[in-house]
Amino acid sequence: MKTLMKHLFFQLLVLLGFAIPCVAFAAVPRLELLTSVPELSVNQEFFITVTVNQSPPVYAATLQLEFDANHLQVLDSDSEKKGVQLAAGDFIDPDKAFWLRNWADNEEGVADFTVSLLNPSPEASGSGELFRVNFRALSAGRAEIKVAKAQFGTREGATLDADFDKQGLSILINKPLIPIGVVWGLLVLAGLLLLGWLYIKFRTLRLSQVDNDSG
Repeated sequence: MKTLMKHLFFQLLVLLGFAIPCVAFAAVPRLELLTSVPELSVNQEFFITVTVNQSPPVYAATLQLEFDANHLQVLDSDSEKKGVQLAAGDFIDPDKAFWLRNWADNEEGVADFTVSLLNPSPEASGSGELFRVNFRALSAGRAEIKVAKAQFGTREGATLDADFDKQGLSILINKPLIPIGVVWGLLVLAGLLLLGWLYIKFRTLRLSQVDNDSG
């Protein structure tokens, strides 16, 4: 009997030894911010994508982005809908989902995105693009974009806290530079306009003199 109890106790320790690491290192969605350009000039446009990597099966996602509203402006991705819209990605099939929140506040520097699949749609898993944000650079400086919070939900109603880099993205915005070719082009154009004005003025005076002489 004692031998049997020892054997069962040993098996329990082995099971706990495997179970505890599995719980501690359960798979969670990993988020990553990617940018089309890390550096640009004022008035130029760019976009960032929020991608999901190695996600277990999920049925919904909610995420909040923070950005520097002094340097950046979110551009509307759907003019037919009210507010400033974000562009849905392909990780959660937009044809089988509905959005509770999908907007950006350019005064507060916040963008919210909450989406859920419609039952009986299959769960989303693996990797893909969650959504995209189109920006315009407003002023020179370094603009920060980061994930403030992000969670995923399962079909059964469980919540998964996403893993993401709290540092986010840093975009360098330079002052607008006028190419030397544009400067020379403007100078040549200004010179041609001046010559044209002088020619018209000369012709007008010449015609006036001819009229006076003939009179």
